[in-house]
Formats: sequence, structure tokens, C-alpha cells
Amino acid sequence: MKNLLIGLMIALGLSACGSVKLKPLNIEAPQHPESVVTNGDFMYITNFGPELAPQAKDGDGFISRYRLNGDLMETRFISRLNAPKGTVIHQGFLWVADIDHLLGYDVENGELLYDISFEGATSFLNGIAVEDDDHLFV
Repeated sequence: MKNLLIGLMIALGLSACGSVKLKPLNIEAPQHPESVVTNGDFMYITNFGPELAPQAKDGDGFISRYRLNGDLMETRFISRLNAPKGTVIHQGFLWVADIDHLLGYDVENGELLYDISFEGATSFLNGIAVEDDDHLFV
């Protein structure tokens, strides 16, 4: 079931790019994957961690980096997240919605460069959309 879900997420994500021909990939994703995004060079898959707990602030979530052919490069390219959900890549940053924080990482090395808090939010952050060079919607 997990492999099917990842394959579907990858197919939907790649189809949105428009310039990529769809072909099924069978990726063995660790634990509890949530979303996938690509910058055309790599795929980044968010993961809740060992427990399927989308609102837990437990610090065991992570993002894995894969080659476009489905080969795993780094299981924990980015770690110590809570329950990372929606992602988008924009201007060299991997933006991640993580419960009540919007995090911006350098897509090349995984260094955290932005941490925007939404403390007090009554629900968790999920999807991210890019409007233009200066605006993201969460």
C-alpha cells in the first residue's frame, strides 16, 4: 500500500511539471510518507516518522532525497521535523509546512535558513503554493 501511494504521489507530482513523461516507479519509502516534490534533479519525500501522528510535535519526522529514477540517496536528508506535510521548491529553497512552522531549507545541502512560526494556529499547516517571487501561501 505504501509503495502504491508513493507511486501515485510521484506520478501526480511529475504530471504537474508537464515536461516529464509519466512512468511508474516502485519506491520503498520509509515509515509514513506524506508528500513528494521535485526540482527536476531530485525528489524530496516528507515523512511523519515511525508513528502515523500528523499533529505530534515529536521531532522524529524527516525528508528523504531520491534520484529521479527512484534510487534512495539519503533517508534523512533533513531530520528533526515534527510531522512535515506540504512542500514546494522555489528559488533554491525547499519550503516545508511542519504543523505550525513554515521552514525554508537550502535545497542543495538541507541547511535550515528560514523558520516562520505560526504558533497558536488552531489547525496544522499543510499545502504551500507560490504566487510570485515574493509570496507563498500556506
